[in-house]
Amino acid sequence: MQEVFLSESWFHQVDDIQKDTPASRGPVLNLVVTDGPTGEQRVRVEGSRFARGHADGAAATVTLPFDIAHAIFVQGRFRDAMPAFTAGKIQIEGQLSALASIARSDGDELRELRNRLLTITRPASNGTSLSGEAAARAGRLAEINRLGLGEFTRQLDVNGYVALPRETTGMSVEFIDRVRERVLDLIAERSGVRPDVETGESHRNVFYPSLYYYLFEDRIFEELLMNEYALAMASYLVGEDCILSACTVFMKGPADPPTTGSKLQLGLHADNAGWQLPEPFPHPSETVGVNCTWLLTDYTADDGATVFVPGSHFSRR
Repeated sequence: MQEVFLSESWFHQVDDIQKDTPASRGPVLNLVVTDGPTGEQRVRVEGSRFARGHADGAAATVTLPFDIAHAIFVQGRFRDAMPAFTAGKIQIEGQLSALASIARSDGDELRELRNRLLTITRPASNGTSLSGEAAARAGRLAEINRLGLGEFTRQLDVNGYVALPRETTGMSVEFIDRVRERVLDLIAERSGVRPDVETGESHRNVFYPSLYYYLFEDRIFEELLMNEYALAMASYLVGEDCILSACTVFMKGPADPPTTGSKLQLGLHADNAGWQLPEPFPHPSETVGVNCTWLLTDYTADDGATVFVPGSHFSRR
């Protein structure tokens, strides 16, 4: 008989199926599970065992909502752990590596635990139970709705690009100014020349990235990377298990007219050369990469904004 996850009757069944299971040598995680049908629950995971209450000396104490705990430990969606953490849905006290070990889990103890719990545990809701990509897609759409980004995703689907105003993303002018100044500092440190942002002459005819590998130089860049609005839009296209493949700053200055070819300094192109995808490129519903750009200065056609052809993603070339 299936019981509600973490209910007293559920634990009776857990105790029965675990009575002959030896204690695990894996890390112990204390869990604070909130928003569940039986109220807040304090439990712990010891490798492939579930138990009531918290343990002294646990590797970490993890606070997370009922539905996410159910997804990770009952449904076996271990990769949901890190995206939920970065989106602020999971709080952790102690060793972050303990949570990372869940996200990286390839089996044995956690999968054994999942296999035991799946047969005795009710679905997290009484509605239609989704699994696999359908469940992942539903989760991404729920996040889009929570953040009020539905209209932006519709524009993204149709045009292939969308601009989110800073009022939506929660970025203040003061924060953007701090990011820009830190960028200028880093370019000056590495090149010996501080960019002239008034005339741009310090980077005339520069239209390739001016700064690479800066993410760990200052926590302010991590704040940009982990902005929940940007993460939700990126996950909408490429999923919550996406990876950061490049991190660059463009400082574009005045440009002399090209002597041949396109009137555009950089020219129209598709940003997938690194993947060497043959034409036709994947259908837009099978997106393999997404560019997220933070604008740190005014961005106009006269000032050298990016040129994009609306709807060109449907051409697949």
